[in-house]
Amino acid sequence: MNLVLGQSFFSPESSEVGRHLWVIVSDPSRDDAIVIVNLSTSPAPASNPLARNDPPEVLQGEHPSAPRPSFIRCDQARVTSAEKVEEGLGARVLSSARPAPPSLVQKLQATLASSPHTKNEIKDILRSQGLVP
Repeated sequence: MNLVLGQSFFSPESSEVGRHLWVIVSDPSRDDAIVIVNLSTSPAPASNPLARNDPPEVLQGEHPSAPRPSFIRCDQARVTSAEKVEEGLGARVLSSARPAPPSLVQKLQATLASSPHTKNEIKDILRSQGLVP
């Protein structure tokens, strides 16, 4: 299985965390370390109390597998290996979703690049691949 930019999947629901939609926002063909970010119906618990009043950043219909308006969880974006995602999909621990359209992938990348809640490692990978300035 070859992962691609914009490929999306759902993580399983647990007793602590609901099922979330994740999107690959770096180019898996360029590096085995890939950046994924999740979309959630809950905003990030930010240190700025006003942040909880921000409107959702992804509108209903912007992602074909997101049935409701969602927040881009920059605070939960992570670096993982392509192999780990492929194994999860193959074992059906992760469930495939429809891919994110290119316009949404660019929006996710730009939001990650500008957010103070995104880890520097993630910003560095996106910059090194020329996906963000």
